[in-house]
Amino acid sequence: VTLSNVDMMVETVREIAELVTWGDKHDALITEFFMEKRMLEKLLGFLEPSRRTAKPMKVQILQSLSIFFQNLNNSSLIFYLLSNDHVNELITHRFDFQDEELMAYYISFLKALSLRVNADTVHFFFNARKTPGDAASTSLLPFPLLTEALKFYNHDDHMVRVAVRTLTLNIY
Repeated sequence: VTLSNVDMMVETVREIAELVTWGDKHDALITEFFMEKRMLEKLLGFLEPSRRTAKPMKVQILQSLSIFFQNLNNSSLIFYLLSNDHVNELITHRFDFQDEELMAYYISFLKALSLRVNADTVHFFFNARKTPGDAASTSLLPFPLLTEALKFYNHDDHMVRVAVRTLTLNIY
């Protein structure tokens, strides 16, 4: 993504989100294509620090994922979005929270994600890591959705505090 094509890329991501959301309700081939082509990984690749992705692209990715978690019903697609620790990596991504707009979209994403925590999905929200030196052993690290959200619990912005408290109630 360059300065010359950022608007086109943002619009493309927005259209992908719209198409996948529509496909979830009307055409399973669209959602299957999204999963088969590993589109989530491609979208999240834009957030790698080495890419220096422009803020509008980061905002659109967060907004698109929020839309997915608020609107998708296909359990295979939801499990795909939650699997492979991609969501936990996004939750723990170091966004520039000095930028209030970006922070607002991040908090909205966390809140949308919290609505998906249930008995079938809770295991996706733990950060499983291999124990160094022991390939068979894994340990569960903190629950990133909650631990990252709680960093904003006493934020100056009232709406952020309300969202974090709502998220906390959604989880429990």
